[in-house]
Amino acid sequence: MKLVSYFCTASALALTTVPAFAQEQSTGQTAAGQTAAGQTATGQAAAGQAPTTDPTDAQDIIVTANRTESLLSKTPVAISAITGDGLRAAGITNPTALADQVPNISIDRNSGGVQVTIRGVTSTDVSERGDPSAAFLADGVYIARPQAQEVSFFDVARVEVLRGPQGTLYGRNTTAGLINVISNRPTFDRFGGSVDVGYGNYDACQASAAVNLPVSQNLAFRVAGNFDQRDTFTRFGPQVTGRSDPFRKNLSGRVSGLYKWNSGNLLLRGDYSDIGGHVFDLLPIRNFYADTPTGIDPIRLKRSRRAYMTENANIGWDLYRRNYSWGIGGELTQDVGPITVSYVGSYRRFKRDEEDARISPDAALAYHYSYDGHYRQQSHELRLATNGGGPLTLQGGGYFFKEDSDIVLKGLIGTANPGRTGDGTTLAFFQDPTKAKSYAFFGQGTYALTDSLRFTAGARYSHDDKSRVGYTVTCASFFTCARPANAVPNNNASATFAKTTWRLGLDYDLTPTTLLYGTVSTGYKAGGFNDGCERGTGTGCTLTADALYYDPETLTSYEAGIKTRFLDNAVRLDASAFHYDYNNLQLS
Repeated sequence: MKLVSYFCTASALALTTVPAFAQEQSTGQTAAGQTAAGQTATGQAAAGQAPTTDPTDAQDIIVTANRTESLLSKTPVAISAITGDGLRAAGITNPTALADQVPNISIDRNSGGVQVTIRGVTSTDVSERGDPSAAFLADGVYIARPQAQEVSFFDVARVEVLRGPQGTLYGRNTTAGLINVISNRPTFDRFGGSVDVGYGNYDACQASAAVNLPVSQNLAFRVAGNFDQRDTFTRFGPQVTGRSDPFRKNLSGRVSGLYKWNSGNLLLRGDYSDIGGHVFDLLPIRNFYADTPTGIDPIRLKRSRRAYMTENANIGWDLYRRNYSWGIGGELTQDVGPITVSYVGSYRRFKRDEEDARISPDAALAYHYSYDGHYRQQSHELRLATNGGGPLTLQGGGYFFKEDSDIVLKGLIGTANPGRTGDGTTLAFFQDPTKAKSYAFFGQGTYALTDSLRFTAGARYSHDDKSRVGYTVTCASFFTCARPANAVPNNNASATFAKTTWRLGLDYDLTPTTLLYGTVSTGYKAGGFNDGCERGTGTGCTLTADALYYDPETLTSYEAGIKTRFLDNAVRLDASAFHYDYNNLQLS
């Protein structure tokens, strides 16, 4: 399938009146009083390097969209960036609220996970075998599971949102773009800290604290924590007897340590998040539209907000989310003459334990659903980049990612469950293991043709292996439904995909405050498989290869843009026009 789409976007920011946006912030103070500038895409500054700024850029911030430091206004990429101060000023405490401040982006909840849409491009497959169209990163580390992405923002230096395919420098699953949340690093200047507390309606409570502890001129630590709670917006009727509040209850912490020497530095991080609450985010469509025959446009009902937000199906069990996520990671940077060598490594685990409900079409009955999953991922990236002067800058390296998981998903589908007995036809999925492995090699260079004109070219080779072994079974009871013993898996598939993506670009300083740019770039998202197994591979396998497997999603993007400032830098205008040419767009 091929899809061609045209879009254009523009945004204008009056810096004196829109305090939430990073564009009107300076580099931004962290809790310890240290500027957040000088961080790479993984949050780490190249040793011995500092970005060049001029007085006209006093309102600018440093971003790392091209994996090197540059001023936001001088970066030839469609990007929005918000500092930690900007997030607090706008009341943005979690990823779903970013859409209120960043254009061309929508972030929704889907099956307990975060679904990111950038420029209308998205993926609704949030299962263990699915891939997003827009990547979500924390300090440059790809977070694979959408259910692990809705962690509250705290002690954040900035959030960068890149639009369009980022297949060269960031790799797979970035056909729509990406979000990179960059936390504050320890600083060496002084002991300090911060506390932020907020309270709102729906019993919303947000509290964050951070402490920066310099031990010496070369060693510093930082500790940060967050509590985030809010009740549900949904109003439940008398038939909902299970517990439903609070909707969100997250508790998170992070510890980081930074050690530096003359030619490099080492940053280590550890984090933990308890992601809890009583999550239920479904409402009957009959709350909004009158029943109409097929082929006739539905009629929107004029009701009160209370009527829209009411759910009264017979939910007789607690709706809860008891998930947790933790990870350890490190960033090592070392200057070796004119080359800076950097390594970013991470190991993460995510546990998913949820009880949910699905509502019948007539909005009267509720069906019990449960999720139990364990996910493990690791990633490693080695990067080499030039750090000297001259007209040519180069970077390149290799990347490795691996994830494996085992899950149990059960849904009571045959009989509505008003209580806790669990009797009735149950559809269950026992998948163990599901595996994904990817490696890539990449390189990109920029050459200054003149003082004002620059040319960029880059390419990346990505290789992906995917597999899954598991069962889809039907049981007579919800709670006693178990994995079949000695049965042949009826979900059994494996596939390999590979793709080379590339990027070409020109950017030109029309004036000291106006940048013009144009790019042609490609993106890639690995293919995959549906439930089932291929005919001839085992007992009960009936699917053809075409029915079981689907191809990679690829995209070629043509984009031109302008970034300018006027009225004595009081107003900034960013505008872009782009043309997307898709092949094999993956839809669910």
